[in-house]
Amino acid sequence: MAVDIILSAVLPFVELAIGSITTNICYAFYCKSSLRHLKEEVDKLKNARERMQHLVDEDRRKGKVIEEDVAKWLLEVDGITEKVERELAQDEGGVKKKCFMGLCPNFKTRYQLGKKAEEKLATVKAKLEEQRSFVSISYQVAPSGVEVMSGKGYQAMQSRIPVFNEIMNALKTADVNTVGVCGMGGVGKTTLVKEVSKQAIEDKLFDKMVIASVTRNPDIMKIQGQIADQLGLTFNEESEWGRAGRLRERLKQEKKILVVLDDLWKRLDLEAIGISFKDEQNECKMLLTSREFDVLSSEMEVEKNFSISGLKEDEAWELFKKTAGGNVESPDVQFIALKIATKCAGLPLAIVTVAKALKDKRLPEWKNALRELKRPSPRNFTGLQAEVYSAIELSYKHLGSEELKAIFLLSSRMGYNASIQDLLKYSMGSGLFSDVATIEEVRDKVNSLLHKLKTSSLLLDGDTSKQFSVHDVVRDVAISIAFRDHNVVFRSDEVELKWQYKDSLESHAEIWLHGNSFGLPEDLQYPLLKVLNMNSEDSSLEVPENIFRGMQKLKVLGLSNLSFPAPHSSLHFLKNLRSLCLHQSSLGEIAIIGELKKLEILSFVKSNIKHLPKEIGQLTKLKLLDLSDCSELEVISPNVISNLSLLEELFVGNSFHHWDIEGHNNASLIELEHLSHLTNLDVHMLDSHVMSIDLFSRKLERFRIFIGDVWDWDGAYETLRTLKLKLDESTDHLKHGVLMLLKRTEDLYLLEMKGIKNVICELDSEGFPQLKYLHLHNSPDIQYIIDTMKGVPANILPFPMLESLFLYNLVSLEKIYHGTLKTPSFGKLQMLEVKHCDKLKNLFSFSIARGLLLLQSIKITCCRNLEEIVVEESEEFENKNEEINSMELTQVRSLSLKYLPNLRNFCSKERASCLYQTQSKSRTTGMDFGEIILEDEPHAPMQLFDEKFVFPNLEDLKVHSINIERLWHGQLPAIAVSIQNLQRLHKLTTRNGAREVNLEENFYNAMQPLFDEKVVFPCLAEIQISHIDKIWHNQLAAGSFCELRSMSISDCDKLVNIFPSSLLTRFQRLEMLEISHCHSLETIFELQGLGGEEIQASNAFQLQDLDLYNLPRLKHIWNKDPQGRLIFQNLHSVRVGKCSALKNLFPVSIARDLPQLEKLEIKECGVEEIVANAEGDETAPRFYFPHLTSLTLEKIPEFRNFYPGKHSWECPILKSLEVSGCGNVKLFGSESHTSQEIQRGGQQDQIQQPLFFVEKVISTLEELSLSGENPTTSIIWCCQLPEKYYSAVKLLRLHYFQEESDTIPFGFIQILCNLETLYGHVVLSKGYSHRKGLLM
Repeated sequence: MAVDIILSAVLPFVELAIGSITTNICYAFYCKSSLRHLKEEVDKLKNARERMQHLVDEDRRKGKVIEEDVAKWLLEVDGITEKVERELAQDEGGVKKKCFMGLCPNFKTRYQLGKKAEEKLATVKAKLEEQRSFVSISYQVAPSGVEVMSGKGYQAMQSRIPVFNEIMNALKTADVNTVGVCGMGGVGKTTLVKEVSKQAIEDKLFDKMVIASVTRNPDIMKIQGQIADQLGLTFNEESEWGRAGRLRERLKQEKKILVVLDDLWKRLDLEAIGISFKDEQNECKMLLTSREFDVLSSEMEVEKNFSISGLKEDEAWELFKKTAGGNVESPDVQFIALKIATKCAGLPLAIVTVAKALKDKRLPEWKNALRELKRPSPRNFTGLQAEVYSAIELSYKHLGSEELKAIFLLSSRMGYNASIQDLLKYSMGSGLFSDVATIEEVRDKVNSLLHKLKTSSLLLDGDTSKQFSVHDVVRDVAISIAFRDHNVVFRSDEVELKWQYKDSLESHAEIWLHGNSFGLPEDLQYPLLKVLNMNSEDSSLEVPENIFRGMQKLKVLGLSNLSFPAPHSSLHFLKNLRSLCLHQSSLGEIAIIGELKKLEILSFVKSNIKHLPKEIGQLTKLKLLDLSDCSELEVISPNVISNLSLLEELFVGNSFHHWDIEGHNNASLIELEHLSHLTNLDVHMLDSHVMSIDLFSRKLERFRIFIGDVWDWDGAYETLRTLKLKLDESTDHLKHGVLMLLKRTEDLYLLEMKGIKNVICELDSEGFPQLKYLHLHNSPDIQYIIDTMKGVPANILPFPMLESLFLYNLVSLEKIYHGTLKTPSFGKLQMLEVKHCDKLKNLFSFSIARGLLLLQSIKITCCRNLEEIVVEESEEFENKNEEINSMELTQVRSLSLKYLPNLRNFCSKERASCLYQTQSKSRTTGMDFGEIILEDEPHAPMQLFDEKFVFPNLEDLKVHSINIERLWHGQLPAIAVSIQNLQRLHKLTTRNGAREVNLEENFYNAMQPLFDEKVVFPCLAEIQISHIDKIWHNQLAAGSFCELRSMSISDCDKLVNIFPSSLLTRFQRLEMLEISHCHSLETIFELQGLGGEEIQASNAFQLQDLDLYNLPRLKHIWNKDPQGRLIFQNLHSVRVGKCSALKNLFPVSIARDLPQLEKLEIKECGVEEIVANAEGDETAPRFYFPHLTSLTLEKIPEFRNFYPGKHSWECPILKSLEVSGCGNVKLFGSESHTSQEIQRGGQQDQIQQPLFFVEKVISTLEELSLSGENPTTSIIWCCQLPEKYYSAVKLLRLHYFQEESDTIPFGFIQILCNLETLYGHVVLSKGYSHRKGLLM
């Protein structure tokens, strides 16, 4: 039994030992077999690897991505096979080794080789088995929309950043599903939305994005295919409907996806494509682009739309330079390149196309390109224009109606900021609209078509609402199309018209001539000509006598800035003329015009006619007569106007005003009563007595009627009906017609209305139902605008449409309204301005203010007794159980309060318990406006804003000379809401020499900062402040001032520094800094306490303009060299004046990195060097200013040099240099003279380094101003440089060159071949004297 137990325990160990011995013996005995087997398996693995590689290569050619484990397997197999084959070659020799003098195999070696072979064999077999386990070796990758969005070449433009951010915000908005971007062809819509989409993916707004190009003729299946490819979707369905269903299901699988549809021309059926927003399981948003706004807003019902226009001029030039290459800034090319860039009209497509075509080209090719762009091919688009022009023509072809195309071509010929009224005159005369009967209908049609053209991005808004404009490039395309398709010829001075081709000329339907000379032949026939427009730049240019003889079919004749000294008999040949516009011209006798019986439009705008003859009364078909701005017109023959029985529109604004009461010697206003069709009237009468009783009782649709001798016609009139009324006596004699006008007026000016106390009751008891703008000026008797206590019927709602209210110098005005007023009154008020209304104590009650939901701007100035803007009157809360808490004026963007010495608060109550500050008795401020009585006992400081009124969207706040100690209380939550969007703050607290209001010690025991840590300004972009003792608290709220762009500080005499080191990073976006008249200021940027925890490496500041003036104690702009931790490389302009304690401007590290500096001006300062000495740096620094074009050094007597030690500095494109009053510094030197001194044995270190070497600076200068008080100035003309060095100089100012020792060689003046102007009093070596102002 015991033996069995022992055996059972020992036996496993014995077997294990025997097995191990057996295995080891096998390694030795079967070594050759193992190596042979390993070699066979390696060959199998190599073959398997080869087959796998073939599959991989094939899949890669198909665009598939290789699985990561397959790619790893291939690499590992390569390593294994290479290693095994190498070792097998070595091991074959080992097998043959012998021992015991060659009598016996070497068992040890065989054992080692056999064991290693078995291990490698296991590895090889494992790789073969792994290869068999691969389910697939590759997969198909859907092309990512982000990859399609190649950002190559994208350059972020400053003008595009706001719209970029707005689009991003729209995509972030939860309830916005569709966003649109519109703009003309080539403006950069596609590029912008691609960058937006990239950013949206990077910000993880979406998990996936896809893009499809729609094009003018959308192919539904192609669009589906573009989207499907990016989603990795393969369609098996043949029909659009089936594919749409499959795509819809695939889109649902994406949780958050952005679909970009580019280049829509008309409504696109999204359901037909397979795009739906109905599924709430995923978040699908769309970003669309189109040339037409209406396609997005109306047809596609896009929720948020954004328009983009061309680049700004400087941005366009930067893009052009970047694309065109290095030679674009060479002096001979740059001038031409600038013109070419301008011709591209800010369109990125045009800029890039043209710039690429001219890259590295020679000067003749640049010149030819400019000519080509100035003179576009009239027949077809070739060369530089081809791509851009064809894109614009495509927009033109897509306009649809021939009517819309015709008005586009006509408006483009009229040019930039053209008058809509002139377009109406030309289109009506040309007969473009056959389906309209009246001028008013034509006007509506024209405005409707212009709107469509603007939404199609082919036209632009003009400077006013009465104008429109067009891009250069678009205009060129339109002119070419009109020539090619409609026989319209357009000639300017830049495009020569070949009159010698008589046959071609006679086929023209329209001729448009702009320039200084026309050369239009008199003896030619123009059988097809319907429109002739001649616009001269030379007012003395006369129209040939017989020019109209061959134009019998002419319908429209427009002549501008020309001379008609005598009657043109050939005018009577124009029997078919419908529209005659003689504008801004010198006209002689015009009676012959009376023979043009078909004339419907007659316009003399800004011409010098003195007399409108009786023959004009024969034009019985005339519908429009325009005498606007004919300031010399003294006589209109009696009965001329009354005979024009079909006249619909009469314009006599800023023109004739000598109306005759009886109509014996001049026209009478009574004649207007005979014009039954009259709907539009501009007229000015100096005296209301010339009106008849019922003159204006007829319903005029449009009018501008001025009564009184003080009115002028300047300004933009945005309404249909304007009335300006000034009466020399009381209003008792106002005619019935004028009272009728008041009821229909939209824009009303009332001046010196004597005897009027209540505007509503006495002028229009109906409450001015259509009035939008009310201006009340200098009317001393007005007490109330509305007095409901006297005569206002209960059913009347005063001023229901009023948008703007202007009250100026109403010395008796006590209240805007008196009595109880219905809340909807003033409900549409947007702008309120009050000035010099000294009896006003407040403007509105709380109940009325609560209804001012649209109010955007409040401006109140010089109202001596105004105490609050809004008052809670006693009757508003007497019967209420609860206090009125607060209200939001959500639309107020601008608030300006100036010179209001009694202002206590924005809102307060009539009872003292609700005042936020306490008023009382004994202390005065001594302000110029009078006395302010304040309490003796401790009181909370008066503050402008409290919790009562909240301004959540306030952007612009101006506060000047008001008796408020605080603007806000930082701990009130309502204040944080009020200023969260504030962008501009102007706090100008002028104390006018008076002592400050004394504050109790328990409230303030130190100077209080304007900004502290309790108030946040996340959006503030502009600050203007003066007379402030302390600006910043040591700590500021997080997020404050990070958007600050502009800061102006003046008259702050207790400030010692502006930006403490602890706050510097808050102001990195500041672009403009202006500081003046701060007499204690010592430092702008305080860097002494700068630590690594405040400033990280390479903090780039956006500061562009720095202007410092009259800072007598200023010692440092930067009081320490930041050593590269602060970068100011965006500085464009630095101006320093009257800073007597300032010894230098820049630390070395900042001066070395000013690549954008363009202007440097130092005047009347104690500056010794422009750059401060670098402590501990013995190397000679180099300063390079590649964009510096203007340098002024004036009256800095301590000036020594640019830098105190050995250095070099360059400004390769300096164009303007003005140097005077700089002591005895060596301003100029010559490199050749310096070299000669060194050769003569002088030590270079001992030779004084000049500020400028003439050879380096003179060749680029266009303006040079020098002073004879510095002896080194003469080097400029004594160094005998070649003439080409001086070829750029156009203006030369020379001062204090009056001594014989200051003689200037006359030969120097002669070599200035491009000199245009010479200023100064100088003595020339040949005795010539040139005095100030002489033009060379």
